Amino acid sequence: MSYGFTGTISKQIILSVEISVLKKEKILEIEDAMKTCLNQKIEKLNTLFKVLNIYKSNGHLLINDKYGVIPNITQIVSAFGLDIKQVETTLLKGNSYIISDKIVKFLELAGENIDIGENIEALIPNEEIKALIQKNKFLHPEQEELFERDLLQIYENIKKNDKYSIKGTQTIESHYHDDRHTGTTIGEVVSEKNSVEERVKKFLKNVGKIIEENNQNMQKGTSELIFHRARQMGYSVEKKQIGTQIQLVLVRVNG
Repeated sequence: MSYGFTGTISKQIILSVEISVLKKEKILEIEDAMKTCLNQKIEKLNTLFKVLNIYKSNGHLLINDKYGVIPNITQIVSAFGLDIKQVETTLLKGNSYIISDKIVKFLELAGENIDIGENIEALIPNEEIKALIQKNKFLHPEQEELFERDLLQIYENIKKNDKYSIKGTQTIESHYHDDRHTGTTIGEVVSEKNSVEERVKKFLKNVGKIIEENNQNMQKGTSELIFHRARQMGYSVEKKQIGTQIQLVLVRVNG
């Protein structure tokens, strides 16, 4: 007669499960692409801005067109996909505009301090100008929605440590018969890895759309800038579509 133990002893262990669909290298690539997009747009517009007074603060530009020399500035800036709105103020004469970009909000959330228009000459804003910019800044709540739930924490951890792990569990069963160990069953790791990685993939897809959209806006904005310069020089511009390319033809206006 046997009096030894027969049955199964189960134990559950806690494991670290790494999220593998996003690495630090990819994050730096995303941020570099966004900074490049932003700087290219501002540099293109700098040919306009040189005749205006410019102030920079908190990721925004305050453009003051004292003499109204660029009446279509809103149309030109908007074509580049930048935010622009006219603000009423007694601090400055003429027309004043606040300019920024949703990229600025994204990079702020990502922990990057952005000097928008880092290569353009700007006046030093006093406290009143800073307050005016702060009051009229663009909020872009949709950029916060990109980092829904714990995605910002995941993003920050991968950016800092090149990895992010979540908790997983695994059940191990040891089988006995009459005190003899007859085998071990190791269960699958159970975690939310798949659902978390799907959300990260969705995030990357949305970020890709932002970068693609900005590249398209560079083309639109450059075309609008050419229209503006042509009109200044007494030309009209004809737009011709050749396949996927847009060709602009300058035509001298008889006068």
